Amino acid sequence: GLEALTGTACDNHTAAPRIDIIDVRSEPHVYVNGLAYFVAPKQSVFQSRAHQMNVAGSAMEDMERRLKADVEAEVAANDGTIELLIADPSTKETESHTIKVTRVQTPREHCESLQVPKPLVYRRLPVAVGSSFSVLSVHPIIDAAASSPTNAVAIVLDSLGGLRATVALNIFLLARLAQIRPLNSVGTAEEVAHALAVNEYAQAVTANVCYGGDEEEEIVRSAGFKKELMVAANLGQMLAAGGVLMTTEAVVEVCGRGREWNLLDRCNIFASAMSSTVGNARESASSEAVATAATYLYVYLASVYLNEVLGARTTERFEHWVRDLPEIGLLMEKLREHPKAGLKFVEPQNLFLETDRGPVERRRGNVLTSNYGLKADHFPGAIRKNMVPQIPGVPNYRKVPHVNVYGVGIPTRRGVHNLLRVLGAEDKALDLCGEAQQDPEIVP
Repeated sequence: GLEALTGTACDNHTAAPRIDIIDVRSEPHVYVNGLAYFVAPKQSVFQSRAHQMNVAGSAMEDMERRLKADVEAEVAANDGTIELLIADPSTKETESHTIKVTRVQTPREHCESLQVPKPLVYRRLPVAVGSSFSVLSVHPIIDAAASSPTNAVAIVLDSLGGLRATVALNIFLLARLAQIRPLNSVGTAEEVAHALAVNEYAQAVTANVCYGGDEEEEIVRSAGFKKELMVAANLGQMLAAGGVLMTTEAVVEVCGRGREWNLLDRCNIFASAMSSTVGNARESASSEAVATAATYLYVYLASVYLNEVLGARTTERFEHWVRDLPEIGLLMEKLREHPKAGLKFVEPQNLFLETDRGPVERRRGNVLTSNYGLKADHFPGAIRKNMVPQIPGVPNYRKVPHVNVYGVGIPTRRGVHNLLRVLGAEDKALDLCGEAQQDPEIVP
C-alpha cells in the first residue's frame, strides 16, 4: 500500500528532506476504512474514463469533502454500516458488500495521516487521459516539480489505474530534469537515470499505481518496435527548440515499458491493432492510438516549453504558450483526420552503414528521417505548407534523428547565424557535404 511505499522511500532515501505525493486521480473519491471508493452508476463502473473530470485540484477537493459528508451521513443513518460495490477488473464482475465503517477520509486526509518519519506534502492535481486529456493539466505538474527540492522523493499516486500516473510522471520527470541539466544535453534513458540518481538508486521519483490487465502483455515489447513517432518528428521541425525529442523519448523509456507505463509502447500497440482488426475494434484502436499520440505530443511540447520558455525565465504558462502556436492545432487536426498516416513510426537506422552500392542506396524514405541523406536536388516540394520556420532565415530546418546531423533548405546568411546561435558554437570546424550530383561518400 501507500504507507509501505512511503516507508520504503524513506528507508532508501535517508537524505531526502521530504515526501511529495501528487494525486492525479481524476474522479472525486473518498477512503472508507483505508480503501478508495468513488461514486458511479453500476452499469458503467468499469468504464473508468466516463467518470473523469477536467477540474482544478481545489475544485476536486471541494467535491471530495462533500462526498465525505454524504458518506458519513449515510453511515450514521444505517447504524454505522454502508453498502459498497466491489468491482473485479479481471472478471468484469461486481459484488455488493455491507461493511462496518470505522473511518471516512478525503484523499488529502488519508495521505496526511500516513505514519512516515519525514515531512509529507500532498498535492491534488487531477489528470484525465484519452480523449479527455486537457492541456491545462500540464502546468500544475510543472509547478509541483518547481516547488519540490530536487532531492525530495516524489510519488505520483493514482489508486485506480496506471496511464494517468504515467503521463504525470513523464511531465514531472522532465520538469525535475530541467532543474538539473539543460534538457537538450540528455539523449538516452541511461543519461536521464544518471542525472536523476540519488544515492545508489536510479530515481527518487516513482509511480504508485494498480493495474488489472494482462501483465505479460504489458512488459513484452515486439521485436519490430520503433520508438520515433513521425508526427512528433514533424512537430520538432516546426519548433526552434524541437531538438529535445530524444530527451522526451528517453524520459518515456525511463518511466517503464508496456501499454500502461510507456506512451510510445501504447501508441505502437494500438497503431498495430488498426491494421489487424476491423469494424468497431478497428475504430476503437484508432481512437485510442490518436488519443495516445496526442497526449505524447503534449508531453513532448512540455519538454520544448521547459527547454525554451522557462530557460528564458518568462512567466508564460504552458497552455498560453501552446495557444500561441497555431501549427500545433493544425497538426492535431490532421492527426485526427488521417490517423494511419500520422501514426507512422520511423525505423532508426544508421545513416552511414556501408553497402555495395555506396551511400546512395541508403537514400530512401521521407526527407531527412534517420534513413535518408540530404541533397540539394531533393528540396523542390520538400517544405510542408503547414511548417512555419521558427528560426528566421532558415526554411526547412530539421534534425536527423539519432545522428548528429542537421539540415536546412537554402538558408540566408542571417539564417546561418541564427541557426548556429540555436545549436551552439563548437571549437572544431564544421564538416560540409558538397553539392556534387553523385558524391561518392557522405562526409560525417
